[in-house]
Amino acid sequence: MAGPRVFTLLLVLTIFAGCATQSGRSLRMTTVHVENHTLEYVALVLTFQVGAAHDPKGKEGLANLAANMLLRGTSSHSREALADELDFIGTSIGINVGRETTQLFVDCATRNLPKLIDLLEEVLVDSTFPKDEFEKLQRQTVAELSEMRDSDGDVARLFFSELIFEGHPYAHPTQGYESTVAAVTRDEAEEFYRHYFTRTDVLVGIAGDVAADAVPGIRRQLLAKLPAGRNTPVTPAVPASGPGLRVLLVTRPESTQAQVAIGQTALRGDSPDLFPATVAVTGFGGTFTSVLVREIREVRGWSYGVGAALVPGRHTGLFKVSYAPSTQDVVPAIELTGELLRDLAGKGLAEEHIKFAQGYLSSQYPFMLDTPHKRLAMAMDVVLANKPDDYVERYVDYVGGVTVEEARRVVADLLRPDDLAIVVVGDSALAKGLAGLPGVVSFRQVSATWEGPLPVATEPADRGPAGGPAK
Repeated sequence: MAGPRVFTLLLVLTIFAGCATQSGRSLRMTTVHVENHTLEYVALVLTFQVGAAHDPKGKEGLANLAANMLLRGTSSHSREALADELDFIGTSIGINVGRETTQLFVDCATRNLPKLIDLLEEVLVDSTFPKDEFEKLQRQTVAELSEMRDSDGDVARLFFSELIFEGHPYAHPTQGYESTVAAVTRDEAEEFYRHYFTRTDVLVGIAGDVAADAVPGIRRQLLAKLPAGRNTPVTPAVPASGPGLRVLLVTRPESTQAQVAIGQTALRGDSPDLFPATVAVTGFGGTFTSVLVREIREVRGWSYGVGAALVPGRHTGLFKVSYAPSTQDVVPAIELTGELLRDLAGKGLAEEHIKFAQGYLSSQYPFMLDTPHKRLAMAMDVVLANKPDDYVERYVDYVGGVTVEEARRVVADLLRPDDLAIVVVGDSALAKGLAGLPGVVSFRQVSATWEGPLPVATEPADRGPAGGPAK
């Protein structure tokens, strides 16, 4: 347990208070600073509270296009000139658009920080959204979306979101669909950026060779010229799934192997059950010796890659099981997973698995904090997912303090083994077996090239002939 405490003692972590509301909509902190002067290096992350969940219907992908246009030219620099300036100081600007947030991240040598801040401010304030660059970005995005369809793993992730968040703004891919990306105009992208990317509720993260007294000035320079106000609408609550298994088969003709994703919505980052649930899920499917991995991989040899994960978020969370068996093993693997989950919810984990998970999580924790950049990412996740304020400092204590009884109680409350979303990317011959799984209330079948909302669900009795699409 001493390892992680050494890291926190070496870490100067400054958190500047923000404005929190009773609804939890605003961030409770606005700046996270991880001070470390070991290297002449600085990492900087800006997180805006706007993302793909705010895309208008029929314009899915708008937030992603708007954010990425920031790198396509300003009043002073063309795209190429901006890239050259950044390259000259040994860096680039990365952009990641999530469901609720958009992040810009950069790093550089300390001596180049003033120049980097100037360029980042220019990008935020003075981007011109050139029409020719917008059209290039549209084509590139469409090409990337098409390329993603070539990966069974990517397809499984895309359709898992579509199924588990069906009817909710979280469902669609953050990059949008090929047709909706093509439908967005340059003016819509600029208007979206100017309206939603404001200086209010921006989480600024700075790590490395920067003193605490310099942080407020950096934040002020970067954000002062952006408009004030919080214009993004509140995202609707994610509804709980109804009873029964919802199954989606995404067909890959003549595939001999499948990708399987099984899961449900789960707890948020501010849940008091966060640590017991983390320990329990790790013991169930997060290590090589865990129950799920042993049964699927070691005992039966159905899939080399197999695991279960708990991902708590600010507004909802996910519990997800994934593996990649051969076609003939898909249905038996799903049936076994259901049995294991029902056993987990009904009886809980054996004490030996809980203790092993606690040791594993504690021993791995130092490696999650061994660079200033990792410590910054962890600290920002605490804020964004609304985890406990002392999450970083007391992680090992919290994990080690979970009792066997707590771990068992939490999984019994958390898991709904008979009410899961199941996505299989594989051969159409799987349709009959999947539709016939006990407890299935809806079965759908689409091709891997399907885009847009899923077709209307059908009852198992109304499905098409075995191996065929739903009516």
